[in-house]
Amino acid sequence: KAAPPVIRNAPPVTGNVIWARHLLKRIEEPMRRFQGNKAIMNSKESKRIVRVYNKVARALVEFETLWQMAWSRSVEASKAGLQAALVVRHPRTGKLFVNLDHEILQLIREAKCLQRIQVDIPESARMVLLQEDKFKEYHAKLSFVLKEHHRVSSMIIPVIRELLTAQIENLEYKFQPGISTLTWQSMNIDQYMDRVYTGIGKFE
Repeated sequence: KAAPPVIRNAPPVTGNVIWARHLLKRIEEPMRRFQGNKAIMNSKESKRIVRVYNKVARALVEFETLWQMAWSRSVEASKAGLQAALVVRHPRTGKLFVNLDHEILQLIREAKCLQRIQVDIPESARMVLLQEDKFKEYHAKLSFVLKEHHRVSSMIIPVIRELLTAQIENLEYKFQPGISTLTWQSMNIDQYMDRVYTGIGKFE
């Protein structure tokens, strides 16, 4: 089926797998009863019914397998977001934003939900899932640091901006590693955030 109904709030792959399993379960129970009735099994229609059942069951199993395989193949592409810089600058306003790719969050959510329904996930997806708390903590801390940076920067009135040029450039310098070199897999993110936050405090 091109677009089967999926359970609310389920990520795409998990939703489709659950749909296929639920439908398979719904046709298995009547089939078991059917096979347990000798009179029905000896009827002319029994072979046709069994063929239809086998065809539908096979299609549902293949449907689930295709979704799982497609997702497994997409994991490496989704993981590429971990190589992105921690922070990006808006090209027009110059404002800084946390740069955590949505694909990473989706990968973590999908992997977690698939594990809950006993689907084997690739080792690479499992490794990302194990770091969920770390990524979310970094995201929250960076969001706070950038919010503080914006708050302090907005306090600078134009008339004194030139007088603070050296201090502003020094603070920008502290942000630079997160914009140009540090990624979500870097080992020194905590130290980077500490330096930036300390710099914001001194600047204020």
